Amino acid sequence: MLNLVFKDILVQKKSLLFYFIYIIIAGMAFKGIGLGGFTAAVMMLSYVFLANSCTYDDKNKAHFMLNSLPVKRSKIVLSKYVSMLLFFFLSILMYLSIYHLVKLISLPMSLNLNLSSINIEGLLGTFFALSLFAGIYLPIFFKFGDTKSRTISIVLYLVVFFGFALVVQSLNSIKQLSFFQNIYEAIKPFTKNDMIIGTSIALISILILTLSYFVSIKFYKNREF
Repeated sequence: MLNLVFKDILVQKKSLLFYFIYIIIAGMAFKGIGLGGFTAAVMMLSYVFLANSCTYDDKNKAHFMLNSLPVKRSKIVLSKYVSMLLFFFLSILMYLSIYHLVKLISLPMSLNLNLSSINIEGLLGTFFALSLFAGIYLPIFFKFGDTKSRTISIVLYLVVFFGFALVVQSLNSIKQLSFFQNIYEAIKPFTKNDMIIGTSIALISILILTLSYFVSIKFYKNREF
């Protein structure tokens, strides 16, 4: 299984420069929304990593080769979820490298990326968002393959890229409404414990990925090549 994960990472090497540029573009697109810029950049880049690895497998008919070997289909499925986690950490490292580089270089005001710093809240929020979208995408991929799931992938990608800023703006507007202010005040006492909130988000993310994993196994085991 580790060889499958290594393969998923290795096939990305030709696109690394594009990925760094991608982070810069995302930083410019979402500058000014604070921590949301980090979440958008890292989550979308992780998702692009994952989608590209799946596209590579179908394009090179890797499933035919893998299923001719004594490798359990459950391990093939698991390798994609492990790769997703590694893509997440790799995206964070790439973001950090750009973040610190920007701090060292004096950029014109028009090019100021205004990349947000990273904290636990941002990491958990990003992991939750990635778990949600990858949890939807991977079962579809293992059910239909890349060709049929590509449309779904594009739709999810557009939802992430264009919908994220809209959601942030909408939430800021909603907070101004008295009805939602009352709701916020009612639940505020339960949101003061950061440990409980963080643990809850992490557990929900793990639950989403676990359910997605078992659904993917079921789909992939019933798929014919």
